Amino acid sequence: MISAGTVTVDLGTKQVLLVFNKRQGVYQLPKGRKDIGEDLLACAVRETLEETGVHVTPLALKVATRATVARGEENDEKREKEKPRGKVDGRGDGHVEDGIPGEGLTVERYNHEAAACCQYMDLETKAMKMIFYYAATGDSRAEPRALQGPDEGLFENVWSSVDEAAERLTFKEDGQIVKKVLADMRRSGYDI
Repeated sequence: MISAGTVTVDLGTKQVLLVFNKRQGVYQLPKGRKDIGEDLLACAVRETLEETGVHVTPLALKVATRATVARGEENDEKREKEKPRGKVDGRGDGHVEDGIPGEGLTVERYNHEAAACCQYMDLETKAMKMIFYYAATGDSRAEPRALQGPDEGLFENVWSSVDEAAERLTFKEDGQIVKKVLADMRRSGYDI
């Protein structure tokens, strides 16, 4: 089962969007199954909206990756406009802060690649689930869209401070994902 979700941060209030799954009694990140033919990033944004009612915008990050830049994107001007304001390490030599070795990594380009992923067994179906997570931003003060369909009444939105969000999540892996994405956001110049 392939799924996607977001680590959504309100950059103004410095809070992370979590959901409380009432049926399972767990705090988790918004995520869900990919539709046939759907792009993973589109899935992550759609599933976040379906589970939370919150409209989110993907954030470009400098995610350390061994992936190379696709042909035709070397001079992508759009990427320059997506850069956040703030201190960004622009060394361009594969260096990553926080002691992570970076030799041979692409780190200097803002991108919308998955920032993290995990795999575990789905509690209900017992199927193995691979979940790709993307950084996003949303407004914690905006009124969320009413949930409809199978998600109606199932989830409760919980905005948690960036300092407490990882510890509030039920599953250790979700907490690790939040910590990793927040670290990537800080390295990318976001003030959180």
